[in-house]
Amino acid sequence: MSAINIHRFSKSSTTYQLKNCLRIRALFCNGVAIGLIPATEILVFRDIESKFRLSSQKPTHWLTFLLLVVFCPAGLWSQKAIVIDPAEIIKYSLDWLSPDKETLTAPIEVSVYSLNCGECVEELKAIADGQSAAPSYFILTTFQKKDRDLVLPLMQLGFEQTDSIKRRSSLVEILKIYGEAPDYYGNNEKEWVRLLESFRRENVAEEEKKLAEAFAINVIDSQTRILALLDKLATPNSIPLDQRALASQTEKDSNRYRALIASHSLGWLKPALQYSEDVEEILKRARTIDPTRPLNVDEWKDLKEWAFSGVYWLWGGRLDKNVLENVVNWQAPFHLIPSNEERRDRHRRWFDETIKKAEARPLSALEAFGFTDIDSLISSAWNAAVADVQQQLVFCSYIGTLTVEGTE
Repeated sequence: MSAINIHRFSKSSTTYQLKNCLRIRALFCNGVAIGLIPATEILVFRDIESKFRLSSQKPTHWLTFLLLVVFCPAGLWSQKAIVIDPAEIIKYSLDWLSPDKETLTAPIEVSVYSLNCGECVEELKAIADGQSAAPSYFILTTFQKKDRDLVLPLMQLGFEQTDSIKRRSSLVEILKIYGEAPDYYGNNEKEWVRLLESFRRENVAEEEKKLAEAFAINVIDSQTRILALLDKLATPNSIPLDQRALASQTEKDSNRYRALIASHSLGWLKPALQYSEDVEEILKRARTIDPTRPLNVDEWKDLKEWAFSGVYWLWGGRLDKNVLENVVNWQAPFHLIPSNEERRDRHRRWFDETIKKAEARPLSALEAFGFTDIDSLISSAWNAAVADVQQQLVFCSYIGTLTVEGTE
């Protein structure tokens, strides 16, 4: 990819006074958000190792880059590229192979592997055998079903293990065994799960196990969004951290555009990507949902039928601060549920309740959101779930800015 000339900037050095604005609306282009969303406090998951220890940053614009898109000097975005904060990349990367975290120097890159890539498997096995240096941070791709089926249970096992030394030891042994027979484990899901079970920590509390499973889903979905934005889904790959991480422009109707749409939609509703035909279907199955638009009972029934047919649901419309906060508070409890099957069940129950209410009068999703349940609010992982939803909304808003018409 050719180099992109873009002015360097940072969040900390860019301030916009919006005190006189009663609300900031989100603008949309081609059905994808590209506009403004107001400032709010964001809670950042700082330590991937202590998965439920969260700390709050100072209040910050969680869509700062959206403000830059509209208000920055002309020409800054003329090359259709957005700089992704390296802290955001590291936050969702894994340090599980690092032998000594205390003595690590600043990482220069995040390595990107696939467990279905021969070259990647060889490199990971060499790391496990001690023949190659371990990466400071790495990501395992999960965009395709065959990768996700391998990585998700491995990630769940890793997040369940709270001792970083034991986690690394287990991962090294697993990679050695997998490296000897990748085809066998890659084509035999039951044997792969059985292998992972043999490394499972004993006497794990049920609630901790569920949170680890939920967190694994959220992290791999967040990683996929980062890889799609940076065009790093192909493997082996790496994300340099000693230079600007650029989300570059993409042509509409390209495979990368499809990857962006798929990776930024609600994870529990989208179908598995198994064949090339599945990728071709992404745009046909994608739809933006305006949470402020009232629907009558028949429209709600149609939306429910569509939602559970294997689709790509992205939020759209003109969204002010109140609407966005309600979207986050409605969606975050889904991110605390340990499986996509159970997340779909929750969504289905919400549809059923909403359809009953819509029999009396048309109502919007915003009106149907209701109150956040107390169990979600008191969960030790609530702040992490909120941060994941915020990231999804932030990154989704970049798509319209990065998209250009295809060339003949």
